[in-house]
Amino acid sequence: MSSEKVYSNFLPIMWSHIFLTENMRRMFYKWLAAASKVKHKRVTLQEREYEMQKIRLENAWDKWRGRFQEENLLPLVGVYPPCARCMMRKPGLMINC
Repeated sequence: MSSEKVYSNFLPIMWSHIFLTENMRRMFYKWLAAASKVKHKRVTLQEREYEMQKIRLENAWDKWRGRFQEENLLPLVGVYPPCARCMMRKPGLMINC
């Protein structure tokens, strides 16, 4: 039995092995690219959601603070009623109401 015949039997197996390893390498890099793309998208969406939550919290805080100030200042409205003479006075002139 010649050595060429022995190796010729292994040649198709060797080529199929090379084909499979190349194919697996390509599939792995496609999967890796897709996984990194999905991860980037997930991180971006998380950042956007955090920003939106921060904006909602700031809006709620501003609204609450505005109401709180109005409630605290409301009792003072009746204490000092504006009179027509006080409203029309000159800045440097003091008028007793």
